[in-house]
Amino acid sequence: MTPTQTEIHITELAGYKLPKEVQDLLRDDLLNGKGYDACHRAIQAQTGIWIPELEQPFKDLDALLGLPPYDK
Repeated sequence: MTPTQTEIHITELAGYKLPKEVQDLLRDDLLNGKGYDACHRAIQAQTGIWIPELEQPFKDLDALLGLPPYDK
C-alpha cells in the first residue's frame, strides 16, 4: 500500500513525531553514508509526507558534505 501524499511545511514540523520504524530507517541510512536528501525521500516513501522547503537545502548540505546525489 502506498501512503497518501501529504505536503506539509517547515512551520508544521515542531510537534510532528515520525513513527519509530521510520526513525530507525533514517538513522540506519545516515550511518550508511546516505545524505539528507535520501532521508527526505525515505520519509516521503514511508509516510507520504513531503516538505518542499527542505528539498534544495538538503541537496546543498549533501553536496557540502561531499555525499553523492540521491539515487533511487
